[in-house]
Formats: sequence, C-alpha cells, structure tokens
Amino acid sequence: MGYEAGRSALSPAPTGDAIGAHAVDASEVRASSVPTREESGAREVIELRSAIRAASAQYGIPETWIGCIIMHESQSTERQILGDIGERAQANIQGSSASIGVGQMQVGVAERLRNADPRLRGGSTIDDLLNADRAALYIAAYLAEILRKMRLWLTRMGEALEPDLERDMVLLGYNIGFEALRDRNLSDASFGVTYADRARTIRSRSQYIAHTSGHLQLVVRALQGIDPVRHRDDWT
Repeated sequence: MGYEAGRSALSPAPTGDAIGAHAVDASEVRASSVPTREESGAREVIELRSAIRAASAQYGIPETWIGCIIMHESQSTERQILGDIGERAQANIQGSSASIGVGQMQVGVAERLRNADPRLRGGSTIDDLLNADRAALYIAAYLAEILRKMRLWLTRMGEALEPDLERDMVLLGYNIGFEALRDRNLSDASFGVTYADRARTIRSRSQYIAHTSGHLQLVVRALQGIDPVRHRDDWT
C-alpha cells in the first residue's frame, strides 16, 4: 500500500497492459523458466488458495479481488529484500506506518480494522499480518470496507459503477485509501462528467490497477491451481 496518492500518481499504463481486456502483452513474458514478478505473485496465490476462499466467504469479497492484491503486493521490492524478519523489525521501528505482509497493509490500518471487527483478532497485529493465511482475512476486510463506503457514497450521489469499474476502484482504494479515492480521484471533474466516466479515466491512467486487475486472468488461473510458468500459453 502507499504507492499512489491521488491524481498526481495517475499516469498512462505501460503499453500492452490492456486493462480493459485484462490481458498482458505476450511479448513482455520472458521465454525462460525464470518467473516474472507477476508469475511469482501468482504462485503465492496458488499457495494461499484455501485462505483466499475462506476470506472471500467471510467478507463477501470475490476471490479474484483478494488474489489480485496478494499477487501484486506479495512481490513488493521491500518485502523481497526484508522478508518476514526484516518486516517485523520495520514494524517495530516505524509503528503504524509500516506496510508488511503479503498484502503490504499498514499496521495502523490493520489495527483499526481489528478493533472494529472481532473476527480479525488472532495474534498481535504484526503477527497476523506476517501470517499469510491471517493476512488474507485483513485484505478481504479492508476491501469490503472500501466497497461499502464507495457504494454508499455513490448512491448518495445518485450513481453506481458497473462491476469491472467498481472492482478496479476498490483495488485502487486499497492502495491509496478510500478518502483519497473519493476526494482526489473520483471527485475530480477533469476526469469526466459522470463518476463512471471518471472511473474509466482513472483506470486508464493508474499503474496500480494495471498491476492488479490488469493481470486478472493470471490470478484466475492461479486460483485454479495452474502454475503460471509451466502453463504460460494458457494465460498469455
């Protein structure tokens, strides 16, 4: 979390991401057996399928949404360098602002969620975020909160988003927070007349969306247990 912050972070996605079609340019896939970042993340999704299903059932959030977050966030450069031990130390030093675990969730966000929801109270907040199975619950809970807030706000505005736009705005909200999504993105009239128009503009410019639901079919295959490296032809 924390890679983007409002309109200034919205920029054209790299050529080939094809967000609307949820496809990845096959020319970008390496021919060797060394997995790409996205493929490594998809393998993380495969390992966590049971936890993702349980979190999805618990919070009513599609498995693919949770999978998209785990696929992308579990491969953050910081996490790859620090690992669990380093992230634990980071959390002890930085406190609530530290982003850790497979969902790279801020400790402060997780603490707020668990204070409001007894279902999230397992071990300590840091222990839970560094436990991948528990972290899946926190991811689902946060996505559910953003979805609920966004739907309520848009209903008051007399609008609603079609399912794929709704998903992409919620995923972006996971990264920048609901308030930034609402106030610095969806409320920006320069992005379009209607909220749906603005959401489409945001989606076309957001690198975060390109890196999450932009690889949706890869996540779908991972949730089916299909190794992305051994079966590249099935998703590219």
